[in-house]
Amino acid sequence: MPRRCVSVFVKELRKTDVYDDTAVIIMADHGYGFENTGLTERANPLLMVKDFGSKGFTTSQEFMTNADVPVLAMEQLIENPVNPFTGKAINMDENFAHD
Repeated sequence: MPRRCVSVFVKELRKTDVYDDTAVIIMADHGYGFENTGLTERANPLLMVKDFGSKGFTTSQEFMTNADVPVLAMEQLIENPVNPFTGKAINMDENFAHD
């Protein structure tokens, strides 16, 4: 999703007065081509999380993947979420279990 589309989307949320009451997660499945440009940041796909009541934007350099999105989506809404198919807890414990 081009940056201007995200901007239009956020502006529309604010214009319709639902921005504060809305949680939004936007993720890309991959970055876009950066061959011979020297712009390695273009290889980083967008993962944007706006929680309920958020006012501004912050940037995190924390390593995350698309697999972290379910945890981000349920973090403030469901206490101790569990995958209904596997019975396993939905959390980021595995991210920190290894050197």
